[in-house]
Amino acid sequence: YARIQNPNSEYAARSFTYTFTYDGGQTPEQNGYLLPGAEMDVYALGLSDIASPRNPQLLMTSVQWKRILGWSEKQRTMLDVPVTDITVVPIANDTRGGTAVTFTLTNNTTYSFWAIDVPIVLLQGSRVIGTNAIRLENMESAERRPVTVQWFGAPTNATSVRVSPQVNILDASVFQNVKGGQQKF
Repeated sequence: YARIQNPNSEYAARSFTYTFTYDGGQTPEQNGYLLPGAEMDVYALGLSDIASPRNPQLLMTSVQWKRILGWSEKQRTMLDVPVTDITVVPIANDTRGGTAVTFTLTNNTTYSFWAIDVPIVLLQGSRVIGTNAIRLENMESAERRPVTVQWFGAPTNATSVRVSPQVNILDASVFQNVKGGQQKF
């Protein structure tokens, strides 16, 4: 897991390839993007054969930059997807243990999305103690969706959680078609 930042307010990393290297190996390559002025979580999940990698480092390659004119307006109108009502509690009454994360995601844009990726980072103070991610399918414009993630085996001592929805609005395929079609008068 790493948190990356693009300090440039006019250029997006339209695409890049990343992997995590560590003593003795590396994770499979994945693809990512980073919007202007954004922070984003990148991660490699489901790697049960790598318990505690030593000296992990993020390696990014094949970065393709794209200038985005009028970014602040695009960001305001196309990325207004706030997360509210976040709670993190240990899962009660289950022998496996773990953590339940609940939150509400609201799509305040006029666009409907096929999917929104949602990385979830458990924190103890400022220290990361767990990462996970989910994908929310078919997020309609103006939809308010309550979400619960039961994360069995996750650390139960989290003091806070970071939930960061990610939508690559530079990719036209993330947008659903406008419903209704043409009307004849």
